[in-house]
Amino acid sequence: MKPQALSVAVKNVIAEIQAISGYDCPEIKGDTKPGKDIQNFTSEIWPTASAMISAYIGKQIPAEENIFYNEKTHEELTLDECVQRIMAVVVENDNDSKTNGLTT
Repeated sequence: MKPQALSVAVKNVIAEIQAISGYDCPEIKGDTKPGKDIQNFTSEIWPTASAMISAYIGKQIPAEENIFYNEKTHEELTLDECVQRIMAVVVENDNDSKTNGLTT
């Protein structure tokens, strides 16, 4: 999956969640921090968003992977950083599934 297509998927999921929740969704750009810049898009919603993104792209994002927040810096990630994190996790999972999770 290309980063640009993944970015569109993440934006669509966030917009869908906002619509379902009854909140407006501002324009989301690469430097938008969904967890900070989007009304009520809080850490309670992130697991649902992650699962919806997984379904949207047809690739598993592990539940323990926080794609919207950096645990080390304690900062919300930008959309571009979310996309990079998802890309890394999806590639890692694809590689694990090819080796059944075993290192060679």
